[in-house]
Amino acid sequence: MGSLENKIAIIRAMDELMAEHSLEEIRTVDICAHAGVSRQTFYRNFSDKYQAAIWFMEEGAWHSVRQIGVTCGWKTGHRRLFSFVASNRRFIKRFFQMNGSSALGKTLMEKTVEQNFVEHYCEQYAAATGREPDGRVEFQIKAFAKMSIECIKEWQSDPHPDQSEEYIDAFLSAVPRDLFEALDIEDKPSDASIAFPLSTLVAGY
Repeated sequence: MGSLENKIAIIRAMDELMAEHSLEEIRTVDICAHAGVSRQTFYRNFSDKYQAAIWFMEEGAWHSVRQIGVTCGWKTGHRRLFSFVASNRRFIKRFFQMNGSSALGKTLMEKTVEQNFVEHYCEQYAAATGREPDGRVEFQIKAFAKMSIECIKEWQSDPHPDQSEEYIDAFLSAVPRDLFEALDIEDKPSDASIAFPLSTLVAGY
């Protein structure tokens, strides 16, 4: 198997094992056995199981909200994001439940995702406007990052999460105006590398 196939096999194994155990309880050797890969293959792809979980979350972001202002608009990016979250709810729920807290009381995993979110939108804002975000815009981006993660955590824990266009519109109404206008573009023709099947990244790829 190639690198991507190995990564997906590892993530699938983690997802299946997390049906009964937290990620903290699962040993790397068990992940490898379940995935049918060697320990050498695992460590060639990931430094540890936590980095594997973050990679998966970042893949979901890359093929959805990370494309906002690059290949798609806000609505399409978030439509893809909610599809990803809905299709991988067990994994994502376990991700946000992991122990190990930062000084702000959030899990270190969640803090990493939040920091990546902020860095990405600051970079995209600078690329779109030709200037670095000032203190006000940077504050807005940080606030939006925190709100987005909290909303996604609440949304994915709902037995019947709302994926309607109305919900997405309501979610997007909270995007800071300066950020929204800077990255609001028309959807571009689909690129095969961007149109990666998010809904099947864990199941059925």
